[in-house]
Amino acid sequence: MANPNAGIMLTLLAEANEAARYLKYQNAFLRRIYWDNQPIVGVPYQTLTVVIPQVNEGAVVDIGTGPIQPVDYSYSTVNVTLSMNLSVTNVFKDFDQARTPRRLRDFFQSNFEALLRAINRRVVGYLTPANFGNYSLFTGDGTASNQITRGDITTAWTNLAAVGVPLDDTRNVSLMLTTPSYGYMLQDQTFMYQYITGEQQAQDIQQRAMLRTQYGAEIYYDQMMPNFNAGHQGAALLHRYAIAGVTARSPAGGPNVEEGVVYLNGDDEETQEVGGMDGSNSLTEGQPTGIPVRIQASYSQNDQGWVVSMNALVGVAVARPEMCTLFQSAS
Repeated sequence: MANPNAGIMLTLLAEANEAARYLKYQNAFLRRIYWDNQPIVGVPYQTLTVVIPQVNEGAVVDIGTGPIQPVDYSYSTVNVTLSMNLSVTNVFKDFDQARTPRRLRDFFQSNFEALLRAINRRVVGYLTPANFGNYSLFTGDGTASNQITRGDITTAWTNLAAVGVPLDDTRNVSLMLTTPSYGYMLQDQTFMYQYITGEQQAQDIQQRAMLRTQYGAEIYYDQMMPNFNAGHQGAALLHRYAIAGVTARSPAGGPNVEEGVVYLNGDDEETQEVGGMDGSNSLTEGQPTGIPVRIQASYSQNDQGWVVSMNALVGVAVARPEMCTLFQSAS
């Protein structure tokens, strides 16, 4: 007997994938921390281990003409709990016009955005002076409200460079700003004059090119970037490994539930695509990167409609506190 759910599930996955690919958002922290997408089926509150290689200069020896002297490689581990099983569920009634493919896409897009914001907000919650206390939170030298100056960024850069954070790694180093500070920087002449190219779209390019060349960092704004004290705009210069997130596939549902997986927020810098979708339960190295969101659908006689749920199984923890320095504007 044919599965009565198959038709609706194919429509759901097709429209979910379309929405995922064209979703626009500014949840910048999700793209700028380290994600360990573990190829396992996880359960809520399971603890997973993230392995971080370490530099061990003591393992380097002068063997002269003698034999090699192998030693175990050096690494540290960070235990991250899958502490978030974030879910959003809708009922699409039999008589509801929202069941049309175009309307489903609109609903999916808002639900994906809600999930990404929820995860991003929890990542941002780790950005506190207590979690990143290797360097003192310092206040900048700007003379205008919301201003982050070149001197402020240089002080932050010096903090990280002194301990060996690889600051020439532009794919992994970020300057994170609040929207007011980013907006001020766009018109700050001390940043702009020598980089004006005459192109209307150059503002963002100028900022990123300057920071790549001088500080090795990409610049991002995030609406959730916290302020550490009243009357000051928060900022952070960090390497991707400062914060680690883990994801895992959710367990399979029951026999009467159709399901598939959409990957959100993939980090393919070359294409800037959000990722792909795999409707199977296979786990291979070829699967797309990103946060796996399970989509389940089943018909509910009680609700007289299709119950469609999305959930993401995620954990986040501070991994390398020495790779992030926090600071704030003077006012």
